[in-house]
Amino acid sequence: MLEFGATCNVELPCEGRHDAGASLADYMALPTDALSFVPLPAGASLRPLGPADTFELVVPELKLFTIWLRPVCEVTVEKDPTRPRLVLQSRGVEIRGSEVLDQFGINDRVDLDVRCELEWTAPAADGRPRLRCRSSMRMWLDTPPQFALMPRGALQGAGDSGLGASLRLLVQGFVQNMARDYGRWASDRQFRGLRGAEVDALAHQYRARRPSPTARTVDSQDWD
Repeated sequence: MLEFGATCNVELPCEGRHDAGASLADYMALPTDALSFVPLPAGASLRPLGPADTFELVVPELKLFTIWLRPVCEVTVEKDPTRPRLVLQSRGVEIRGSEVLDQFGINDRVDLDVRCELEWTAPAADGRPRLRCRSSMRMWLDTPPQFALMPRGALQGAGDSGLGASLRLLVQGFVQNMARDYGRWASDRQFRGLRGAEVDALAHQYRARRPSPTARTVDSQDWD
């Protein structure tokens, strides 16, 4: 069993000027479905599933030598009642990618855990609030027989490198695009109205019924 891991921490200042009732705290208090309107890079996406605060996360592809993998996770989003923080936590994964993966029986050999803690602050001395994101991604792989002759160190290095590249691309793009989205939302009343209508329509479309989950539910590994 191989274990790969990566972390990524990002902090960005946001627009300090805003209309009344349109602070960063107000933006982050929107229904969690609003997160799906923040663009993600490299083919990644976040879309609502049936239950409230539950989403399908498509992760940027990972490369392992000549093989590419694209994890698709079911994630939950929780608002921390004790401080300004959202926590995104995966609870299942399906691996898509190169055709050769079917020969490996990859979905019976892999587990993935993604965690993202998104925090926001009051305006600092420069008058600008901050978005902070701490994220981790860990993957456990029961090594396929086709990789048995490869040096363990080479597999470990390739897995850690691929995981790190995918996580950095995902998190940096997410936080940058969220800061831009907030900047427009903070000062454009028409845009705020449109976003509210979009969130309501999305809730009606996806939350009215529960589709079959995309991700195969698995028990997450113990982080402790």
